[in-house]
Amino acid sequence: MITSNLMKTNETLSAFMDGEVTSYELDKLLSSIENNQSMLTTWYRYHVVRSVLRKEGIEVQRFERANIISIFEEKVVQ
Repeated sequence: MITSNLMKTNETLSAFMDGEVTSYELDKLLSSIENNQSMLTTWYRYHVVRSVLRKEGIEVQRFERANIISIFEEKVVQ
């Protein structure tokens, strides 16, 4: 069963991918994702799906926490 907090975080993560989060929401999202492998995995999957839907190339990387965090940080800076 998915908790309402997890659902809210997933919704915020999806909104982040679409560039539709406030700075407050982004701060909360970063706090909840930083040390949560499950959320990092979810973000990575969203990233891959978005790239496929946009017909962008997907750079295949080893699926490791450090790689996911690196990609996530690049997107925050953009």
